Amino acid sequence: MVNTALRKKFLEIHRILGRRYPKVRRHRPRPLMDELMLQLAGNRSDEFRRAALDRIRKRFADWNELRVARVSDAERIFEDLPGGSEWAVRAIRTLEDIFQDRGDMDLAFLGTMKLPEVRRFLTSIKGIDRAEADAVILEALNAPVMPVTEWGLRFAKRMSLAGKKATRAHWQKVVEETLPVEHIYKFYKLIEKHVETICHPERPECDRCLLRGRCSSKGRF
Repeated sequence: MVNTALRKKFLEIHRILGRRYPKVRRHRPRPLMDELMLQLAGNRSDEFRRAALDRIRKRFADWNELRVARVSDAERIFEDLPGGSEWAVRAIRTLEDIFQDRGDMDLAFLGTMKLPEVRRFLTSIKGIDRAEADAVILEALNAPVMPVTEWGLRFAKRMSLAGKKATRAHWQKVVEETLPVEHIYKFYKLIEKHVETICHPERPECDRCLLRGRCSSKGRF
């Protein structure tokens, strides 16, 4: 049974953040391999991901060409992006792991699998954790899954949407059971944008936050 009071709280936060970040909206799903490689960027911004993907498209015919590129060459191509060289090395290694396991770079077969099987395959790839796998599922397969990152859980605790001892698994279950499925994608992206812009881990800009009146951490920084 849905907790109606909690759902109301979720939707109010969704509304406030939606007003604060009007440009956050669902984009056209990227190909699976594109999304997987971008998830390797970890906590880097959407701007970084767009720049990296644009550079890939301009410099390489496809992901396989990046896979066989010299690491030093790839590092130079991305070195002007903050963290770009590290991302390039990680991408090459991941692409090689997939190629060695599958014999090709086509991940379209994931679209025919059930969600637990997709998650199991993605998390079997070295360096891909549960949150990154779920982000690929949400972004590329358009499935109503809430990726649970460290920053997402921290935000939930600050907003008292999750208890102080809540785990990532618990937070994911709460979101997926409480929030209407059509709001899950945007809710995730709004939190991501808010954490990137204002609700930082150590020095959040509380004076700029539209949610400060609801935050349990207000006044602690």
